Amino acid sequence: MFTYENINHLLGFNQQKSTKKDMWIPFFTGGISKCVASVTLLPLNVVRMRLQMKKYTAEQLQNMKIDVPSNIRNQI
Repeated sequence: MFTYENINHLLGFNQQKSTKKDMWIPFFTGGISKCVASVTLLPLNVVRMRLQMKKYTAEQLQNMKIDVPSNIRNQI
């Protein structure tokens, strides 16, 4: 939304004062802002997913001093 609003502001688009011919501006700025968001956030999402999917051994958890309940420790 931040990118979308800033692009609209830079182009001088005002939704309250828009005319029929200006209807394509929000369409294109929405696409551009989605592309910017995807390019900037995709690497962060990949790192997040890999950290969530990683499995640790009981020894690694002890070394990191992370307390895990015993019923979960047996599943690791």
